[in-house]
Amino acid sequence: MESPSFSALPDPSQLMERNREVQKLLLNYRIIMCTPHRPYGVLMLVNLNGAADGSTPQNHLGVCTSCAEVLERVPQPADDVLVLTADVLADGPVLPMLRQLRKLPSPPKTLITVESPHRVFIRELIKVGADALIAVSNVGRGGLLEALRCLDRGERSIDAECRAMIEDRGPASDELSAREVEILQLVAEGLTNRAIGKQLCIADVTARDHVRRILHKLAVSDRSAAVMEGVRLGYIH
Repeated sequence: MESPSFSALPDPSQLMERNREVQKLLLNYRIIMCTPHRPYGVLMLVNLNGAADGSTPQNHLGVCTSCAEVLERVPQPADDVLVLTADVLADGPVLPMLRQLRKLPSPPKTLITVESPHRVFIRELIKVGADALIAVSNVGRGGLLEALRCLDRGERSIDAECRAMIEDRGPASDELSAREVEILQLVAEGLTNRAIGKQLCIADVTARDHVRRILHKLAVSDRSAAVMEGVRLGYIH
């Protein structure tokens, strides 16, 4: 048996240089870190800042764990603000939040890390104006640096894994829509039809009809099976 090859691992000096460039590019923005896990967000801010004492620099506006908190935290004008966010926060997927941010007189830049890239979700993120998309698996492989370089040039950044998902093939008749993916994520979080309707500002009966359509498209009989199938197909995580 051949011994494992570690040639693909970056040289430590290259990693340090990459990290320094990331820190330098981030100085161009006021940063809001968004993650459902606040301690992880604080750790990320400290790491991106490179401060050994754990201090928070002036260009960091804080850590948010929910979409609602982000909308409250974004200042105006926000043309120099960068929202670094996971694709799902404590109160659900970030798509509704991104739609609200795009309506601001001076919207911030948005960089989204995607846990389970799925073409419907990726296409909708692009449609609502996300400035950069990175698969989580690529963040530590130079994905964050490449995205920041693109933003610095005034370009949108979509990493190779996300791009491959949307270029794969045309939509199938049984593929979930972006709205259905949103609702399936909320089903996975245990929300009832009434709670889903309240969160998405739609009628209870509309939420119920969406859930029924999801069950039909996924060829399952109940909500638990829909969640399991949604995970298997990459719609949710």
